[in-house]
Amino acid sequence: MRFIFKLLFILFFIGIIGFIAIAIYVTLNQPIIEEISYRSVLIDAKDKLTGEIMITNFTITGNNTILKEATTRDDSYVKVDIPSNYNILKITPNHKDYYWDDFTISGNKHSILLDKIGNISINHTGELKGGYGNIILDLSTDNINKEISACLRWSNNVVEVTNEYYPKVRELRTKLDCEYEGYIWNDAEVNCNFWCRRGLSEPNTTIGYCDVDFLDVLPPERLKNDIDRCYYIKRNIEKGLPFKITFNYKAYMLIEDSDFIKVYIIDSDLRNGKMVFEDINKQDVGTEDLVYEIR
Repeated sequence: MRFIFKLLFILFFIGIIGFIAIAIYVTLNQPIIEEISYRSVLIDAKDKLTGEIMITNFTITGNNTILKEATTRDDSYVKVDIPSNYNILKITPNHKDYYWDDFTISGNKHSILLDKIGNISINHTGELKGGYGNIILDLSTDNINKEISACLRWSNNVVEVTNEYYPKVRELRTKLDCEYEGYIWNDAEVNCNFWCRRGLSEPNTTIGYCDVDFLDVLPPERLKNDIDRCYYIKRNIEKGLPFKITFNYKAYMLIEDSDFIKVYIIDSDLRNGKMVFEDINKQDVGTEDLVYEIR
């Protein structure tokens, strides 16, 4: 009987030791949950030209991580709470009537200064006639238009329209043009499966293409079937600072009243940290394309 009591006591003691050991192991290996502390940042938005306080949506990111999405107020700052371990933050407003932009903030208060999308006006000197000539476009705006470029279309009796200063857009539809611009060309691939090798089906062919994000390549998708040539200008137009572009043309002598040169003025806006002519849905950004016709 004594032996049995001793055995039970030993087993009980071993059980207690085992329970304690397991408890210690679980405690030591439990993940450490760090308590996240927050700090407050005051944000408002203003029209850069007028200083008027305005309402806009905005996104705050840190290390490419979205921390907060909110909307400013038209009467005071809006307070947003963000993790305090982010010292440098990027704030990106988005408003349909203003250009998007990225701002870096490091303090606890920030005013977003936004550029309202301007309305472009165009006048020209010169006339379209047979032979050689030039057209000078005079562009102005009532506020600002960012990184404008130009595309052209002309009628059958116009042989060519050129600009000697700005680079002509290459279509990037061939390996030669693609590699000339510094991009990588992906060659066409032909895959022939079991049935294809026996002549029972057609091979699967992948067309060669230029590895480039076409959002910042001219012409934009919306105009690619209406354009004869484009030029990268990538220059801002600002109020009180008109800008001139000269186009040289060559036309047949039998020029008619119906002949024309059509100019498309296209601006750019910021999307995902890059100035582009259209967004990922192939929609126009910035102001609407301005179409100006010369006859």
